[in-house]
Amino acid sequence: MPTCANAGCADIIRASATPCARSRCGLRASPTLPRAFLRCCFALAVPRRAFDPARVIARVIDGCGLAEAATAAGLPMWLRKLPPETFVRPIAALPDGELFRRRISNHLPRSPKLASIWLQLVTETAAFAHEPAALWVAREFMRDPRRFPFARLRLVCLWSWFSTQPATFGHELIERPWSPDIHIGSVRAAAEGWRTMIALHANLGRVPIADMWIEAGHVAGYDFSPLFLDPRHRRGGRRHEELSPDIRQQAIA
Repeated sequence: MPTCANAGCADIIRASATPCARSRCGLRASPTLPRAFLRCCFALAVPRRAFDPARVIARVIDGCGLAEAATAAGLPMWLRKLPPETFVRPIAALPDGELFRRRISNHLPRSPKLASIWLQLVTETAAFAHEPAALWVAREFMRDPRRFPFARLRLVCLWSWFSTQPATFGHELIERPWSPDIHIGSVRAAAEGWRTMIALHANLGRVPIADMWIEAGHVAGYDFSPLFLDPRHRRGGRRHEELSPDIRQQAIA
């Protein structure tokens, strides 16, 4: 558990115990305001990089409501549903779109032991991909944590991001794009296939290969031509994927 970066939490808890603060927060008779502010207290005591919690702490001590404090601290309200064990590192920026807020409650971690890992995966996916991918990660991790591709998360994030960017060359190399209903097993194959295509282009380039060590000809009623002289393959080697896996690896090597 990280060390408290300031004494703000203690000030918040002391202030929230006063009738005035409880009344202004809409909890006139409740002594449990610190529990309601738990996630906010953590974010203020262990702030993320480039975030100064002083103003938010002052507003909380002055008696602002939970929603106002969470907004000022940049915390989505859906964090309230997570157990305390979730928070073991500074809370980074998190997705908070309308669709995400409606659906994330269906994929919250059921086990406190998995909660911190779950939040970290959602955080990284939102940062390197997009909100729908973060929602997908939240769902797929809870569906089968043991099969989740932790080591390939950054690759999956890049592949899913380029899947939504049709104007990019990276999107042209995608054979199977990311979609919200894709299965985790298919994600591994699709992302790895995309990585192989990138490696092929990094090694072979986008210019068609002029010499494939074979001459065009007509034999036994069949026309033979070098692979990249075929008009179907003129789009910068778009059909690399038609090569067998062994040939692909040889080309990369």
